[in-house]
Amino acid sequence: MVQPRPTWTPKGTEKGGKGKGKKGKFGKALRRISDNVLLTMAWETNTACADFTHERFGSIQMGDDVADIDIDQIVTYIDQQLGQQQFIVLITAGPPCPDFSRMKKSPKGADGDSGWMFKHMIDVEYNLRLRFQGKPFETVIENVVPHPSLRDHLLEMTEPLCVQPIVLDASDGGLAHRKRLWWTSIDWQDVENKLARNTPWSTSWKTDDDWPRLHNPVAVDLQAPLQRKGFSLPACLQQGNKLFHCLTTPSKERTGRPTSPANRSRQMSPSTTQRWQDDHHRYPPWQYEEQFLVQWPDGTSSTAPTELREQLQGLPVGYTEKLAGGDNTQRDVALGNAWHLPTAIWIIFLVLLGTADATIPRSPHESALDKVVNLWTATRVPFRATASTRHVLYRELSDGFPLMGKLTPGVNWHVRQANRVDEHWEFMLDEILAEVKLGRMNGPFKASSWWPKPAVATSHPGADVLLDLPRDDPFIAMAFSIEQTGSDGKTKIRRGEDWRRSGHNATCIMHDQPFHHTAAHFVFLGLTFLERSRATSLRVWGHDHDGAYRQLPLHDPRQAYVLLLTPFGRTLWSHNVLLLGSAASVWSYNRFGDVLVACSRTLVLSPALHYVDDYGSMEDEVSAESSFRAFEDYDGSHLPKRNIEYRVS
Repeated sequence: MVQPRPTWTPKGTEKGGKGKGKKGKFGKALRRISDNVLLTMAWETNTACADFTHERFGSIQMGDDVADIDIDQIVTYIDQQLGQQQFIVLITAGPPCPDFSRMKKSPKGADGDSGWMFKHMIDVEYNLRLRFQGKPFETVIENVVPHPSLRDHLLEMTEPLCVQPIVLDASDGGLAHRKRLWWTSIDWQDVENKLARNTPWSTSWKTDDDWPRLHNPVAVDLQAPLQRKGFSLPACLQQGNKLFHCLTTPSKERTGRPTSPANRSRQMSPSTTQRWQDDHHRYPPWQYEEQFLVQWPDGTSSTAPTELREQLQGLPVGYTEKLAGGDNTQRDVALGNAWHLPTAIWIIFLVLLGTADATIPRSPHESALDKVVNLWTATRVPFRATASTRHVLYRELSDGFPLMGKLTPGVNWHVRQANRVDEHWEFMLDEILAEVKLGRMNGPFKASSWWPKPAVATSHPGADVLLDLPRDDPFIAMAFSIEQTGSDGKTKIRRGEDWRRSGHNATCIMHDQPFHHTAAHFVFLGLTFLERSRATSLRVWGHDHDGAYRQLPLHDPRQAYVLLLTPFGRTLWSHNVLLLGSAASVWSYNRFGDVLVACSRTLVLSPALHYVDDYGSMEDEVSAESSFRAFEDYDGSHLPKRNIEYRVS
């Protein structure tokens, strides 16, 4: 827990899990961007790491293992310690990763020896969130980028977090690889706006193996120059054009570790193999390649010593020297499990930045310059501007900033791109024209009087004349295409509307979230039927609600205009029904779906379940067919038949 500040206010509850050393790295990251931590609570199975973090950060060891976590105990303890103080609950977790690792041929995921801990951590986070309703509550969970076979499994398992994971890699610091997945409660639009207003940084995204990857712009500045403590740096770091391997933990077994499937395809020289064998297989064999070894004055070589591992993780030399009485093996275990400090600082900074305006009102006497200085000082990252840029900024701070004409370029800003016509504009236009014919949409409309350019009509009959706008101040969002892979494996295009950037979604106030039936509910339903007769075969059936949102009316069409850019100009349309892209559509349709399944159970005795617009059930073979048909007849909302059925013994 952290005491509020006038700028932004981090406060946190900290959870380490079974990942040895991770809670210590989180504590250091938090204190690099905030010195007003009120209370740190930790769970750690490694006694040496627990003692180390308590000595470093004063963390309260609540238990040896989060498997035995007591939610009531946590809430009671926080109430006793903090009383009525304002605070933000910050949950951090690094669940064990071996059962998700790409280093294994067939990792078992949540069914593995330690993989179940990930699911347990999600349950803990959910229960704590419920207990702290009304308090700012933030989450940061980290794990490895999973084995490709576990991608869908991991996404489904983490669905209760209601966030999509992103990739961050320590390689942004220019020294070592450490690619990890992060689940956070960050509202990216809000944080991007705050970064633009208050800092010299921005978010930069790309795709990495189909995962969204966020660039860390502060990693290089937070990474201190490497120090040589009696050894020469590995060749890969001396060359400057290669990165060091991702740090791993030494083997727990005296016999070392076997060659993993990921290593068998990697060609190793005889000398590399010999060094690996001589060191009793303590690390994966490729870590013994010449390029990764340090050289000692006596002419010998070795894998990276603890002092180099500390620096590659962004820590100062000797930071862990008091851990386990200075035992280097224990220190290397902690460092191999730890978060990369510059990465942790960046992600924690973004999480806490998102809480800035929500925590306490800003002081009316705090200037914009004060905000910037406070934020820069907090992360200790210099603002690298040229002399000419500093001169222009100084002049504008003294004389004032222009509001019209050519504006001064920013430092390292991306070049602004004009609005581009979507490559699937024709598909989207045809879809809109079809909606107009069905009465679900209206248009095309003339542009508002304040538009710099006029809107255009189309060449299609019935949409070739511009209609007058009912009002001159419609709320407008941009149309964009969404490419998806259908159940047939073919690419399909959908039209979405960017209600996030338009600001529509930000106006919605929701105090709950839709409830969705998952595979677990289907299994429970099937087991219920089996309790009546173990000899009965089960059958699964399903319906997909065609154009689900488009079946329901909206209240005020003025709130739902859409702008579609075409090669011949801008076209303006309005909706009469719910649309894809609106948060309110999700909430509204799910309420409708809840009623639909509730009525199906009472009116036609069909035990239907639903996940948004997908409806289905698992029943005994005797009743499944009639239930499927009864739900189809009862609904009458243009549900296409999709009888997905298979027998379950």
